Amino acid sequence: MMQKAMRLSPYYPAFYLTCLGRSYTFLERYEEAMTAFNQLHDRGQRGECAADLGLTYLARVYAELGEGHETRAFLTAALKINPNLSSESFKLGQPFRNPAYMQRELEALRKAGLK
Repeated sequence: MMQKAMRLSPYYPAFYLTCLGRSYTFLERYEEAMTAFNQLHDRGQRGECAADLGLTYLARVYAELGEGHETRAFLTAALKINPNLSSESFKLGQPFRNPAYMQRELEALRKAGLK
C-alpha cells in the first residue's frame, strides 16, 4: 500500500518512508529497508522529519544483520542529534497495534545499544 501511495503522490510525506522501511524490515528485506531509511535520513536532513529518525532505523536494521560497527556509527550519530533518545522515548511515538512488532523493534534497538 505504501508503494502505491508513493507512486500516486508526486512528493509524498517523509513518514511514508518510515512505514515502507519498517515493512521491509519485518519482511527481512533489509537492503530495501536500508534504501528507504537512507531516503528518510536525507529527508530528515532537509527538516521534513526528525533528523535522528532515519539514523535510528538504520541502526536498528544493521543490528538485526549483526553489523556492529555500522550499528554503533548510526546510533552514535542519532544520539548526537537527539541525546534524549532512548528505547522508552522511541516506544512512546510508535503506533503499533500488535505488541509483538513493538517488542521486535525495541529488541533490535536495544541490541543496537539504545538504552
